[in-house]
Amino acid sequence: MLPVDQIPMDKRRDFDLPPVRDTKYNRISYDYMSKGTLANLHWHCGITFYDKLGGLDGNPKIIKAGCDFQHYYDDGMQYSLGDIERECYKTIGSLHEAVPDLLVCCSYNGKYYKKSDGEINEHGNFISFEGLKAQEKYNNEKTKVH
Repeated sequence: MLPVDQIPMDKRRDFDLPPVRDTKYNRISYDYMSKGTLANLHWHCGITFYDKLGGLDGNPKIIKAGCDFQHYYDDGMQYSLGDIERECYKTIGSLHEAVPDLLVCCSYNGKYYKKSDGEINEHGNFISFEGLKAQEKYNNEKTKVH
């Protein structure tokens, strides 16, 4: 799942796809398998689903996309959790290659920032410089109380 707010403005149309009215089944679908950034990411045998969540009443819009391991190609194959995890990391890596300016979420305040606007802490989490200042201020105030 990818919050639309995390995607740079110039790339959003590649991920926040326009709806296509399916008159046969009276539903909305999305052309997610055609050429484009989303379709060209590393997906195990290709992208197989796409949906949008939220986006109403002030809730963030989230893109939900992925693939499955039940293609004809996968018939008779057995995948371990480690196999699937490796495929997930490949997909995430391909996303960062395709969108190098993808915003990252600050583990302190939950806001999105450019990677250059923060650092990775000792726990492997991104924290923005704004978050670091707020954390330092909080720790100083906490020390004064005790």
